[in-house]
Amino acid sequence: LSEKNPVRRRFLKNPILSDKDFAAAWQSLEYKGKPFENDFPELRTDKGERVRSKSEMLIANKLAALGIPYRYEFPHQMRDRHGFKITVYPDFTILNRTNRSEIILEHFGRLEDPEYIAASLSKLDLYSRNGYFPGKNFLFTMETNRNPFDIRLFEKQIRISGLF
Repeated sequence: LSEKNPVRRRFLKNPILSDKDFAAAWQSLEYKGKPFENDFPELRTDKGERVRSKSEMLIANKLAALGIPYRYEFPHQMRDRHGFKITVYPDFTILNRTNRSEIILEHFGRLEDPEYIAASLSKLDLYSRNGYFPGKNFLFTMETNRNPFDIRLFEKQIRISGLF
């Protein structure tokens, strides 16, 4: 009997969701992202989500076009280097439907700014301390004024990661 059979469903306390249903439920969770400052520019994805940069807009649109479930600036509880709980808002949290795990994706977009670089290195350290490692459950993209974000390279990166 399949999980969809009404006789069997009565005996299943937590029916097993299909990957599609699991992804839909995962993506439909309501949450409060990081707030925007009043004078921050209005950049919107094809789905109408507000993002902080044109590159993040490209990333969100590509993920949506490929059918990859994601959350923008979803809050995560982590521990800092002193063991204190803090809330962080990664640019994207992506669902790997194959194993139903979450992958954090950060876009580092101002790498010519020394203060931004220092903050980015601290963020990388924080993620590592909390079990997020590049190539495993952490992806990143980056750009500078001289080397702009390349959406084709991003698509190759997510293809290699097995997200679709």
